[in-house]
Amino acid sequence: MTATPLTLETELRRTEDWLSTVSNNSVIMMHAANGRFVGLNETGSRIWTLLETPATLRDIGIHLAEEFEISPEQAVADMLPLVKMLIDNGALSRVNV
Repeated sequence: MTATPLTLETELRRTEDWLSTVSNNSVIMMHAANGRFVGLNETGSRIWTLLETPATLRDIGIHLAEEFEISPEQAVADMLPLVKMLIDNGALSRVNV
């Protein structure tokens, strides 16, 4: 089965399996069941914070573009590898797939 591609309208949410804390503009995350750790830099931490409530890739891109003074398209392109990694590791899931 092939995964559905991510689009600007893909809505994402955090999963319940990961615990997180902020430390020096970074987020440290731990999977509650298997103890796996992930550390996010400042930009990754901002994405994680924006996903406190479900949001589309478009909405996240708009927020990042305003904060980092880049285009929304560039923001989305830059964040896709991180978003895919977080989905693959079960930290994020798609809403209404």
